[in-house]
Amino acid sequence: MKKILLSIVIFISLSNLVVKAQDEAVFSHYTVNPLLINPAATGFSEKHQLFMNLRNTWTGFPGAPSTYALSYNGPVSDRLGIGAQILSENIAAFSRLRAQLSYAFRYNIADFKMGIGISTEFHRLRVDKELYDNPFTDQGDTDLNTLVDGVTFFDASLGFWGRYLDNFTVGLALPNLVRTKIGEIGDDAPSTALKHYIFYSAYRYQGDEFAIEPSLQVRKVMNTPFQVDLNLRAFFIEGKLIGGLTYRPGIEGGMMFMAGTKSGAFQAYYSYDISFSTFQRYNGGSHEITIGFEFDRNPKQFDRDQKYRN
Repeated sequence: MKKILLSIVIFISLSNLVVKAQDEAVFSHYTVNPLLINPAATGFSEKHQLFMNLRNTWTGFPGAPSTYALSYNGPVSDRLGIGAQILSENIAAFSRLRAQLSYAFRYNIADFKMGIGISTEFHRLRVDKELYDNPFTDQGDTDLNTLVDGVTFFDASLGFWGRYLDNFTVGLALPNLVRTKIGEIGDDAPSTALKHYIFYSAYRYQGDEFAIEPSLQVRKVMNTPFQVDLNLRAFFIEGKLIGGLTYRPGIEGGMMFMAGTKSGAFQAYYSYDISFSTFQRYNGGSHEITIGFEFDRNPKQFDRDQKYRN
């Protein structure tokens, strides 16, 4: 009986989450691929990057969320970077396809490099028709009836990304800009551009044989709890071996353990998350895998850009 009641609660929670269509995918590997959280990071590394990401949340629980992402970003010129990202999210009988294009303009001011970026996003939400066979489904729910045929909408994000002396990194993203404005129509509450944001900061200390990088993420986006991540990454063997730890304080927080490797153009990362919530006892935690490839800019294109700039 206890498991049945728990299933009902989770089913209702997931239904409300997706029908509102205002949640954002949560990844742990944003320290590896910052494009996941900030469009201003597009092309910032001056290299062409391709990332494939798979995240399974609450493994072992029926209908648990799973997210797949494929992204590319790289420099078009000495000033402009472009990126593209496709994400597929599945939660129980609900699915979302999200396509994103991002653009970033990069500038250098003495030892400080900065980027300002914007992303445009297309979302499509739908629900599996088999949901009607579930005894807990309200057959007259107009939101679910609409989702069976699929719902599409657009959104946009704005971001800033900066780095000082290759050691200190700071970023601020403002997601949900379009949906925030739509949601404020008819609302008496004062409008604010910082209603939803993702702040990131990191500092890398480079030793003789290793490097460590503590970082902080503060996250507040639509319809999700306020979240703080305290991260620590360590790099060994000239950066070829990477280990990481994330602590997320709070009752709904958790811990994440990451291991990775980087050799030449290839890199791979794996992480395992556990939650502090009571729901952890009913699932096997969360797993995330990222495979990446990184290539240098075309030397001829780079020289041509430098010549034009000079």
